[in-house]
Amino acid sequence: MTPINARNLQFLEEQLAGLEKAKILAPVEDQVRLQQQIKEKKEEIDRYKREYPQADRLNASVAQNVPPLLPYLADRDPQRDDLDAVLKKLKQQSTKRPIVCILHGDEKQCHDMFLQRLREEILPQSLEIERGSISKYKLRWADRKSDFCRQLEKNLLGDVNFESLGQFNDHLAQIPSPVLIHSQCDTSDWQSQGIHILDSFLAFWQKWPDLAVDQVLIVCLCISYRMEKGLSFCQRYRLRSLNQKINQSLDQLSRSRTKKFDRLITTVLPKLESISCTQALDWADVPASKFLNNDRLIPDLKQSIQLLYRQWQRDYGSDTIPMETLAEHLKKLLSLGISL
Repeated sequence: MTPINARNLQFLEEQLAGLEKAKILAPVEDQVRLQQQIKEKKEEIDRYKREYPQADRLNASVAQNVPPLLPYLADRDPQRDDLDAVLKKLKQQSTKRPIVCILHGDEKQCHDMFLQRLREEILPQSLEIERGSISKYKLRWADRKSDFCRQLEKNLLGDVNFESLGQFNDHLAQIPSPVLIHSQCDTSDWQSQGIHILDSFLAFWQKWPDLAVDQVLIVCLCISYRMEKGLSFCQRYRLRSLNQKINQSLDQLSRSRTKKFDRLITTVLPKLESISCTQALDWADVPASKFLNNDRLIPDLKQSIQLLYRQWQRDYGSDTIPMETLAEHLKKLLSLGISL
């Protein structure tokens, strides 16, 4: 049973949540008053946490019960579907080739959490293997334009302590489950190294040693588009232009039928987009509902999501919310649901 101090803290935080919901629906003339009440309630909560630190730890333990991936499971079906198609193609081929999948989207779309979902959920389901069995390695990005492939090789071998790619691949071939090697870059890397670094990255994997008969090697390159907030007009223009060039390069690669990288199975996954209200409500109906295991909580959860999207539309003029922002709100809503 939760101690009284923790219950009191939960009550204060529920009052805060009620004020925040009220502000979403309130007319303009009430916004300042409600904002002041929200500020005062936050100060009251801070004072209570300082006076009863144990209550804060107990309340935090409720939030820790939320599985890390759960708030990030809204949508991403297009990426899953494309990966499923690629993996089916792999199963049909007698000669195994590395799969290179390219994941791209702006820096608020949580590429890292999709990568975790890829390893823990999507790939195990598609390959019909046990969850948690996929080995993962990080390939640090090369920071020089010259000798790009050589530096990638040096980064990889230096981190895994093998003398050659052949030795490392022999090691990977002994692992009974698929292996995921991931790397990441953003707009600034393309700006400093040139638009052709994607070809250089693929050329590195094109020269990868032959895979064993049952070996599955999946490479994931995560590309983040830097956003324009806080930049001058000229900086925003240059950044927008470069982001468009990167997107065009990926589009050309996805439509290309060249045999330049014929030793690879290459796929550009659909761009990671912000999440719509419909997609967030679908999330409440399925993964969130399974976790909460209490049907009476779902209507309130969905109402809170709808209120969140109304406020977002009012504040930012958009009917979609970036994954990073949405996931933080969903985690809070789930935590409140657990504590009821």
